[in-house]
Amino acid sequence: MVVNDLEFEDVCKVMQSLGADRIGLKFKSICHNGTNHNLVYFPNSKSFYCFSCCQKVFSLSDIVQRTQKCDIAEANNYIKNIIHHTFVVQKCQNIVQSCENKPKPLPDYDNLILDKLDTIYDTDWLEYGISVNVLKKYNIKYYSRLSQIVIPIKLMNNQLVGIKVRNSIPELVKKTKYTSLMLLDGTEFNFPSSEVFFGEQFNIPEIKKRKSVIIVEAEKTVMKYDTWFPESNNTLGIFGSAISTSHLNKLKSWGVDTLYIALDSDYINRQTLLYRDFVHKVIKFASKCQKHGFNNIYVIYNNLDILDSYKYSITDYSKHDFIKLWLHKETIENFKINNKKEIENYED
Repeated sequence: MVVNDLEFEDVCKVMQSLGADRIGLKFKSICHNGTNHNLVYFPNSKSFYCFSCCQKVFSLSDIVQRTQKCDIAEANNYIKNIIHHTFVVQKCQNIVQSCENKPKPLPDYDNLILDKLDTIYDTDWLEYGISVNVLKKYNIKYYSRLSQIVIPIKLMNNQLVGIKVRNSIPELVKKTKYTSLMLLDGTEFNFPSSEVFFGEQFNIPEIKKRKSVIIVEAEKTVMKYDTWFPESNNTLGIFGSAISTSHLNKLKSWGVDTLYIALDSDYINRQTLLYRDFVHKVIKFASKCQKHGFNNIYVIYNNLDILDSYKYSITDYSKHDFIKLWLHKETIENFKINNKKEIENYED
C-alpha cells in the first residue's frame, strides 16, 4: 500500500499519535507548532495544506518527518507501526508544484446561510468600541448553538469565501479561539486565509484611491478603525501575523505603493526579549514585502512607550493615542536603525 492510498481513518490515527487533534478535516497545525487548526486535509489528493504561516502542501510522510525530525525511512516505519500496514512512501511533488504554480480557487458559499443565523452582538465587542452600524455593515452574526461570534469573509463582489467564528465557551477556547463555522450537520465553511484579506468587501476603493494600505492582524481592528474613520478606512486584516505572496499580488493589482505595517505588540516593554522577537517579526514581514517590490514601507507601533499595551493592536489604544502613534510612524529604514541592537542580538 502506498501513502496516497491510506484511508482517512488511518491518517487520523497517525495525526492523533503526533498530537494533532482535529475539527472535521482541519488538524492542529503541528507542521509549525501552531495551536490553531489551520492544517487542512484534502481527501481527494490525500494531502495536507497549511493555511497559516507554512502555506505549503504536505504528504502524511512530510508531516511525520517534520514533527519527528526523521528521514523518509524512519517516517515509513513510524506510520507502519501506527496503522499496521506496509507501504512505500511516495512524495507528492506533482501536487506541490500544482499548488505553488496555480492560483487556488476561492470557495463561493451561499449567502443565505447568514440569514439563518442570529443577529446578536457580543457585549465585549460593543464595549470595545465597535459601533452597531459597523457590525451590521460587516454582517456579524451569532451561532447560538455554540455561543460563537460569526464573522463572514467576503470579497468586494459580495462573494462569501468563508465564515470564521470566535469561540467563547471555555472548552472550545482551550482548543482554539478562532476556527471556521461548522453546522450541526457537519457542513463547514473553511476559507483559504492566505488568499484573502478581511475588509476586502468594503475597503478596496479607498485603498485604490490612496494607493496605500494599513495591514493589521485582526477583524476587530478593521471594524473599530471603520468606527473611528468611516470615510477613510484603508485597513485590511490578515489572519495571523504573516503575509502571503497571494496577499502581496492582490495589493499590487490594486495599485498599492505604500504599506503601513501595524502588527500586534507582542511585548510588555521595549527592554524585554519579547520586544526583540517583535522586531524580528516586523523585519521578516517587511523583507517579504520588499522582495515583492514594495519599497515605501512604514511601521506603526508603540514607540512612545504607552503603558499597559501588551498584545495591543493599533485600535486597542485610545483614538487619541493611535493618532499620536500614527504621527510617529517610522520608515522601515528608521525602524531598523532605531532597533539595531535588537536586530544584531536576535538569534534565529
